[in-house]
Order: sequence, then structure tokens, then C-alpha cells
Amino acid sequence: MRLDDILQDFLSEAEERFQSIEALLVMLERQPHDTHALAEVFRAAHSLKGTCSFLGFRRLAGIAHAAEDLLSQVRAGQSVLTPAHIGLLLAALDMMRDMTAHIAAAGGEGEADFSEETLIQRLAAAVRGEHFDVPSTRPREKADKSTAMLRVQWDVFDNLLALSAEMVIAREKILHVPQMPAGVTSHLAQLTARLQDEVLRARLQPVMDAWRSLPRLVRDMAAAAGVSARLETAGGDTLLDRQVLDLLRDPLAHLVRNAIAHGVEPAETRRAQGKAGEGVITISARAADGHLVLTVADDGRGLDMSAIAARAAAMGEKGQGAHTPQALADMIFMRGFSTAQSVSDISGRGVGLDAVRTQIENIGGSVSVMLPESGDGTVFVMRVPLTLAMMPAVLVSTSGQRFAIARGNVAEICLLPPVLPRAGGQNIFYWRGMPLPVFALPQVLAEKADAAQKTGRFGLVVEADGVAGGFAPDEIF
Repeated sequence: MRLDDILQDFLSEAEERFQSIEALLVMLERQPHDTHALAEVFRAAHSLKGTCSFLGFRRLAGIAHAAEDLLSQVRAGQSVLTPAHIGLLLAALDMMRDMTAHIAAAGGEGEADFSEETLIQRLAAAVRGEHFDVPSTRPREKADKSTAMLRVQWDVFDNLLALSAEMVIAREKILHVPQMPAGVTSHLAQLTARLQDEVLRARLQPVMDAWRSLPRLVRDMAAAAGVSARLETAGGDTLLDRQVLDLLRDPLAHLVRNAIAHGVEPAETRRAQGKAGEGVITISARAADGHLVLTVADDGRGLDMSAIAARAAAMGEKGQGAHTPQALADMIFMRGFSTAQSVSDISGRGVGLDAVRTQIENIGGSVSVMLPESGDGTVFVMRVPLTLAMMPAVLVSTSGQRFAIARGNVAEICLLPPVLPRAGGQNIFYWRGMPLPVFALPQVLAEKADAAQKTGRFGLVVEADGVAGGFAPDEIF
């Protein structure tokens, strides 16, 4: 293996270890007597030190060794793990991350500096039981990006290998017969479909990979904001295409930052309202109709409707006259919108939610805000396709052009009556007892407002974000 390949493998594995250690340290801050987590973080630090020493990265190995000494002492029961210890270990982790970034960019560690020596001295003081200062940690602006490597289960590779061998056999059969038997073409079609499924499986990763770095983000941002908060998650085993997963990292981090900056109240305020002093931010995931539904909720103060209305009026937006609470809440997605009175490190720039909506819509998804009936907290719901690699679609044509409609959004293909009833100047169709507006595709796709309103014989019932409508193309393939 070439040196460049070894270095790339090291950088990829190092980032995975950093993420694992970070998550374990945040957990240990809350549960300092969790011996299993302590053993896991110790093993990860020890392995990292050994790899760094083997590759000649002595500065990295030195910091890992100093951190390992402290963890070893705690593991042996000679010290009790405190929040100060966790802060010191996280500072060491951040420094090692910075060093690996320098290695990736320059190929080497560079020269040691005063901060590195100071950190090692503080770790040594912690081991001796002496006083030490905890370095301040600033929340990272961006969520951790994934590495270029993709871990795939062995059974997927076995299936791909077997299918490729079968396809070679099928190809040879085709080449040696004058007229292709129907059985061969059918078999080849089945093999192709199975191969396609296995390739798509190889791209799938658990959605929890998108939020692995967020417990640390919550910890640091809560400390900076003067509040107490923790992150809870559910549905992390839901599988998602790697490309979509990578594109979800920043929107998730935006929503979590927003929950801490605008939602979670100080502990004293929460207790006075009958709440627990610690706020809870919850991320949950589930698969539904070819999409991933992600919910980000907090139990904080909720949206300040009066502040939103005042800000919308100050911006001169035409939506300021909206009277329904939901319409008012939707204004928080406007470009440049922020109710913060001043700009801080974590809020006030008016780019968060507009950026979230833009990023989610760019991958064919949607994001909305829901208002809990209790009035407490805020809930954001993101809906994104499970994969961007390949999407089953229904092909239709209208006015001589062909279009594809995502199959996951097509609820039903119906035979339309010769004459459609009208209501409010619009054709309607009763689908399962519910009246739906029926649009001829030229109405939707044509640039001219006076597009033709004729309808085809067959109609598509299309659903998206809980809204249904009928479309009548000229032809369905």
C-alpha cells in the first residue's frame, strides 16, 4: 500500500475515533460512573496513540498519551471524573482534530506551539490531582463532514459478486444464440433489478451518522448560552443514502443551534414554570413512502408570535397581515429574518432557517414548523428522499413533452369521467369521497396563465406534505 493511501486511511479512521471519543465524553459528563463508556473511550484513546506513534506523528501521540494517563487513573478508581476533566479532555480532542486537519493539508504536523505544551501540562496536573485551568471551547460553526470512505457490509459485496457472475453467464448465453429466448431476457431483467437493489443498499448508512457530533454541539452551545440542555435521539438505525445523509448534517446543526439560541430557557426560568431545569432537544427519524421524516423538537419557550409579527412588519413583508398562527410561524423561514435583538456567536444573523429550507429543498425535500397544542416548545419536520441515486417515477406526456413524477408521490392512477364537475371555476374529482382539484398539466407547467384546461382520460392523484391534487396528462406510459 502506498504511503498516501496509508495516510488517507489514518485520517479517515482518526475522524471516526474522534467522533466516538467525543460522544462518549459528553455521555460521561452526564454519567461519570458509566464504566462501559469509560472503558470504550480509554481503548479508543489508546488505539489512537499507538497509530500516531507508528506513523511518526509524535505531537499527536503526545497529547493522546497525556489524555490516556488521565483516563487510566479514573478507570483505576484513583480519581473521580468531573466536568472539569471532561472539558480538559475535549480541549485535547479539539487540538488533535486541528493537527489532523494540518496533516491532511500539509502532510505533516508542523511545529509545536505554546498552547500544546500548556495543554499537556494541564493534563499532567489533573493526573497529579493539582489545580488546572479548563480551556474554553468554542462551538464549531459547521457540523462534522463525513470522510471519503464508505463502510459496506460484507453480505452486500458477496451479493454483488454473485450477481455479477450470473450476469456474465447470462451475457454469454445471449451471445451464443441466434434468437434470444424469452426466458433469457426475463432472467437478465431480474438480475439487473437485483444488482440495482444491491448497489443502492451499498450506499445506505444509518441516519445517526448525521447527528453523531451534535451532543457535543449541544453541550458547548448550552454552556455558551448559559442554559442547561441535552440531546435525545430516536430512529437512528433508519437507513439513508450516503449522499442525502451528508447533505442533512448542516440543516440539523442549524436547527439544534436555533433551539438553544431561541428555545431553551435558563434553568431558573424553567423551574419557575414547573419544568425541569434542563431543556431537552429531541431528534427522531422514520421512513415513510420512500422518504425520511426527521423531527427536531425542543421543550423550550416556543415561538414568540408577537416578536415575529413585529419583525415581519419592520421588514415590510406582505405576509405581515397574515392572521393565522401557522401563517405567522412560517415567516421565520424568510430570508434575513431574525427576532434576536443583537448578533451573538450563536444567533442573530438571520441566515439559519432560510438556509435550512434552501438546503432541504435543493435535495427535493421540504421543511415546516409545527405549533404544539400546549404552546411550549417548537417542532420542525423535515421530509427528504431516502436516496438521490435513483428514484422510481411515473412517465407522462403533455403537449408533446415528457415529464417524470416521483412514484412515491403518486397515490393512485384513476380513470377520469368524460365530464368533470366544476367548483369555484376549477375541475374537481371525487377521490375516495374527497373532492380534489384536477389540473391539466399545461396549467401547471406552461408559462402562460391562460394555458389549456383540457384533461386526459386518466388522472394521477399526487400527494406531497399532506396535500393531494389531481393531474390529467395527455398520456401515461
